Amino acid sequence: MSKVLVINGPNLNLLGTREPEIYGTTTLDDIAGMLEDRAQELGCEIIKVFPGASVGGPDFVKSVMGPIDRKSTRLNSSHI
Repeated sequence: MSKVLVINGPNLNLLGTREPEIYGTTTLDDIAGMLEDRAQELGCEIIKVFPGASVGGPDFVKSVMGPIDRKSTRLNSSHI
């Protein structure tokens, strides 16, 4: 079973409340629920969802996931 570590970007806790006319009304909890549902459909396991502010870089990821399989590591950033 594939494992997925979700690390959220900064200020996503404000989704659904900050300027909903621009960003919409979907909250971070809503998104986390959608991720859990999709992971289950795909046979994946969400290890944990972390707020971006609590993450300390690659060492943090290694401490949570253990050795990283480079073939399955994906990073997604909305600001790139």
